[in-house]
Amino acid sequence: MTPDTTTDQVTLTQGHASHSNESLWESMPGLVWSNPNASDAAHIAAALLNPRFLQLLAIAEHFGTARLQEAWGTLLEESPEEAKRAAPQTERILANILEGEHLAHAGN
Repeated sequence: MTPDTTTDQVTLTQGHASHSNESLWESMPGLVWSNPNASDAAHIAAALLNPRFLQLLAIAEHFGTARLQEAWGTLLEESPEEAKRAAPQTERILANILEGEHLAHAGN
């Protein structure tokens, strides 16, 4: 944000991000089927606990890999039994996404 950024511009940007997030979650029906108005954090947690490569890749592209890693760390601390069940697949998928990101940044 620059000193010349107006409140209307910030609101418009936040509204666009919110709409963009809604579009992402609409592309993943059933992820948080019991609460269609769930937060981004709830959607990300559900995706990590029920890992599917393409869903996690789309989330990583949208929010960044750091957000996924942070959410996974939180799940390991706060929901160890659920996370333990999902860990083999989730950690393999996250490692593959991170490796792909590294290769993309290296120019390969």
